[in-house]
Amino acid sequence: MILAVLIIAAAAWYSYYTAAFNFLFLNDAMDYASIGRNVSRGDGFVSSYITPLGLANREGLPHSDLWRAPLWPAILSVFIKLIGPTDQAVAIATGFFFIAGSLMVFLLAKEMFGRLVAFASSLIFIFSGQNLYNSVSGMTETLSVFLMTLTVYLLVASRARNKWGDLLAGAALGLFYLARYNALLFVPFFAGFIWYRRREEGGRSIFGQPEPGRGRLKPFLAAARLLAAFLIVISPWLVRNYLVMGDPLFSLQKYEPVMFTSEYPEYSLYMIPETPNVAEFLKAHPEELGNKVSEGWNTFVKGLFDPQTTGVSPYLFGLFLAALVLPFNYWKRITRDSRLIHGSELGERWQAGHSIIGQKGIRPLVLACFIIQLAALLVVHFIYRLFFIFMPFYIIYGVAALVWFLNVAADRLPVRKNGFVGLFTVLVVGLFIASNLPSWDPLKKEEMPITGLRESVKGVTDMSTREELIISNDGHLVAWYGDRYAAKLPYRVDMIPEMEKLAPLKFIYLSSRISWNIPEAHESWGKLFWSKPKEIYGFSLARVFPDGSVIYRKD
Repeated sequence: MILAVLIIAAAAWYSYYTAAFNFLFLNDAMDYASIGRNVSRGDGFVSSYITPLGLANREGLPHSDLWRAPLWPAILSVFIKLIGPTDQAVAIATGFFFIAGSLMVFLLAKEMFGRLVAFASSLIFIFSGQNLYNSVSGMTETLSVFLMTLTVYLLVASRARNKWGDLLAGAALGLFYLARYNALLFVPFFAGFIWYRRREEGGRSIFGQPEPGRGRLKPFLAAARLLAAFLIVISPWLVRNYLVMGDPLFSLQKYEPVMFTSEYPEYSLYMIPETPNVAEFLKAHPEELGNKVSEGWNTFVKGLFDPQTTGVSPYLFGLFLAALVLPFNYWKRITRDSRLIHGSELGERWQAGHSIIGQKGIRPLVLACFIIQLAALLVVHFIYRLFFIFMPFYIIYGVAALVWFLNVAADRLPVRKNGFVGLFTVLVVGLFIASNLPSWDPLKKEEMPITGLRESVKGVTDMSTREELIISNDGHLVAWYGDRYAAKLPYRVDMIPEMEKLAPLKFIYLSSRISWNIPEAHESWGKLFWSKPKEIYGFSLARVFPDGSVIYRKD
C-alpha cells in the first residue's frame, strides 16, 4: 500500500506538473528561490529581494535574510545545486514534499484508524485540486504539511513510543519551526500532548521492548526530551539571529500587527524605511486593531468551507466537523472482526487491546493549534493558506467519520459488513475526489509575471551589477530572474533620497504592472510612471520599453 501511494502520488504530481506548470507565478516563491540560490553558491542566508523596512533594520548589501524562515531556502539550495537555478528546480522541490506528504498522511491515518481510512485519505490528499496547485507553486505549503504530519506521527506511532521517538518528534517540531515561525505557538501544546500520551500509554509497547521506568516521571521526561530536541535543532538559527540582529527570535514579521490599518494600509509597512513601535501603535489605536481583527474574522468565516482554503470538498469538511464530537473510543466495538478496517493480524490485536489509542488526544491537539494560530493571525496578519497544515486532519477525520457511520449502519442492516463498508467508502470517497479535482489546463504563459516583462527585466539586469541596488514594483522578478539585489519601492517618491542612505541605490525600474500590482504605494509613483520625467532625484531616464516599463539610472 505504501508503494501504491507513492506511485499514485508521483504520477498525479508529474501529470499536473507537465500539464499546468510554466513559470513561478507567486512573488513569495521567487523570494524563497532567490535566497536558496544565494545559499547554494555559498553566500549564506542573504536576501536578494529587500524591503525598505528591512534596510531600516539593517543597512547595506549584501542583506541578511530578516524575513523568511530558513528551512525552505536551505532545501531549495540543494535542488538548485543539483538541477540548476530554474523555476523547474523549485517546482520539483515542492513536488517532492507533496509526494512525501502523501506518504505521511497514509502512515498517520493507518496509525490512527487502520488501512482503509489510511488509503482513502491518501487518495483524497493526492487528488486535492488546491494541494496539487500548491505542489508546483514553490511555496512552503507542501513542506509544512509534511512536517506537521511527521511530527504528529512520531508522537503517536507505535514504533516511536520510546526515548528516540520523543527526540525525533522534537527534532521534527524544530524543523517545522524553521519552515514556519508560527509553529512556535504550537510547542506548548505538543509538549502537553506527549505528556498526556505517555501517561495514558503507561509504558506499553506493542512493537519491541517496553521502555524501562514506567513511573510518574516518564511523561515529564518524554516532554523534556521533545523540548530539548526542539531547542537543539533551532539553536543554530537562534544564534545566527542574535549575532545578526541581537534578538534570537527576530523577524520582520514582528511588525505586522500594525499592517492593514489606516496608517499602514495593506503591505505599505514594508515600504517605509523606518521601524514602527508596535506596542505604542496598538496602545494608541485600539480601534484599528479591533477593525483588523473583525475583517480577518469575516474572511475566515467566508472561506471556512471553500476548497481553495481547506483543500477538501465542503462535504468532507462537514464530516470532519462531525468527527470532532464522534465517540471514536467505540471504534473497536463497531469495527470488530473487520480486517478490511484494521489490516494485519498484528494491527487487529493492537486495536483490540488499546481501543483506537492511535487517535487519542489528537483532536484536542489539532483544535488547540488551530485556535491559537487563528487568534495570532487575526492580530498579526490573517492569511488563509497558513491553515493548509491542518488539511490532512480534515481528510483523516472526515474519512474516519464516514467509516464510523457506515459501520453503525451495517450493524443495523442485513448486510455483510466488510462488503457494505468497503463499497460505500469507495463510492463516497470517489465523489469527494471527483468534486475537488484540479484544472489540468496549463496556467497561461501570457499571464505569468515574467512573460510580459522578460525584456525589461533583462534590460535592467544588463545595466546593473550585483553590488548595486535596484528599487522596483517588481523586485521579486528582478531578484530571481535577474539575480540582482532588488528592493520594494519606498512608499512615496520623495523617500528615494532616504533609501540612498541605506544602500547603494543605483537604479529605479518601474514595470508596466505598476498601475495595479502595488496598490498600497502612494499615488506619486503612478504619476512618475505616466509622466516619465527626464530626471528625478539625480536619477536620469535611461530606457523606456514598448510596454511602458521604464528604467532610471543614477548618474
